[in-house]
Amino acid sequence: MPQTINLSQAWKESLGLEWKRIHEEYLHTIGNITLTGYNPELGDKSFLEKRDMDGGFSHSPISLNSSLAVLESWNENEIKKRANDLAKLATTIWKFPKLEQEVLEKYKKEQYDEEDEDE
Repeated sequence: MPQTINLSQAWKESLGLEWKRIHEEYLHTIGNITLTGYNPELGDKSFLEKRDMDGGFSHSPISLNSSLAVLESWNENEIKKRANDLAKLATTIWKFPKLEQEVLEKYKKEQYDEEDEDE
């Protein structure tokens, strides 16, 4: 999804009736961000143009983009799905310790106490 606030009609239609909210809410989220060496060429083009053009998502050597190559549209549901998929993938790459619930609660409480002190 382009960063510009002046989305094209194609993007507004792709995102749906709530395009403005979706753009504001999901623009800078992990589900909407991708890696490409062709950002200037991709620019504000429609999703299908970005997917199918030379250097686009269908031709990307970056495996994180492979799921984009098969999509027909880019909208709130696809952004949420991709965010969840990437989060799941991240947890398989970067392991985290399994802690007992009481230990987790202790750190949550400390975090909230520290935030209170900053106010």
